[in-house]
Amino acid sequence: MLLGIHYAILLGILTGILNQIPYIGIIVAILLSIASTLTGVADVSIIAGVVLVNVIVLLPDANVLVPIVVSTRVKMNAFISILLINL
Repeated sequence: MLLGIHYAILLGILTGILNQIPYIGIIVAILLSIASTLTGVADVSIIAGVVLVNVIVLLPDANVLVPIVVSTRVKMNAFISILLINL
């Protein structure tokens, strides 16, 4: 919404749903966001902003929050969980 993209809330919800699919889901979500952005604005900086926002939100989620949540459920150290997920 801060970048002025049409249907930003819908794209955010769709990205959240697709993030549940490992590896492929976030790539599909970013491609859908880029395609949606291209239909409204042809500015490359806006498209780069869409990709940057997705990456900034995804990296802490996938590499910090998920291992912490998983480690509390399986009683494993969060650091070990982060290392195992990233291998």
